[in-house]
Amino acid sequence: HVLRYIFENVDGRRALIAEGLDIDTSGSETEVAEAIIEAVTAVRDSFDLPTRLRDVEPVKEGDISAIAEFILTDDALERAPAALDPSVEEIETVLRNAW
Repeated sequence: HVLRYIFENVDGRRALIAEGLDIDTSGSETEVAEAIIEAVTAVRDSFDLPTRLRDVEPVKEGDISAIAEFILTDDALERAPAALDPSVEEIETVLRNAW
């Protein structure tokens, strides 16, 4: 969900990520982004881990707004692509999509 949001808003260094995942970059930006998301999803699914936010204890759907606020102020967001400037509402949407 996060990668989809990033690729919808900025380049997100998709060519570099594709290269690292051995994905052909000759297609359109959208095709490359989708191939990356598919590859990352396949890796995620290979682990016995929750695939939905609702399955992560103790997260509740009512926590989404507070989580979005935290993400927006967390230092880790500084490592996001420079042109990415998410709002709390956009982060909430990503979290709800992951719900």
